[in-house]
Amino acid sequence: LCGVMDGDSALVYNILTRSIKNCTVSIRSRYDRNEIMTFSIGIPHRTSYKVNTDGARCIINVDTVLDIEFVGENLPGGYGSYSELYGYAQQVIRDKILDFTDSVSGDLKADILNIGKTYRMRFLTWQSWEEANWERLYRNADFDIKLKFV
Repeated sequence: LCGVMDGDSALVYNILTRSIKNCTVSIRSRYDRNEIMTFSIGIPHRTSYKVNTDGARCIINVDTVLDIEFVGENLPGGYGSYSELYGYAQQVIRDKILDFTDSVSGDLKADILNIGKTYRMRFLTWQSWEEANWERLYRNADFDIKLKFV
């Protein structure tokens, strides 16, 4: 695979591959688009991937745990509680992950997370692996993202 990732894609890639164990992410406030909020994210465990197929349909379950913490002294304007703030940040992060998985599987048609490598272990012969046609399955896969925030 040859190409360039934007900042969001590089961040998500590093989170999902656990190439990094912690990072910071900046998110625009939903109430004031000029206000930038910063969060620290810890990645305590490797992301797990499970591939489910029933014929031509492929669902890839992505499970990961993220430890997220707001880096700021005061609750940003417009947010009624830290619970609301964290809920918004979690949704933004979830959306970034979904955008990334949709982009690499659909637009780029590239399994850069190497999910197929794990899926291939289900097959006893190379011929059965080729008949499964991973590239087609992956290109049309639906991702079920399960994020646990601690």
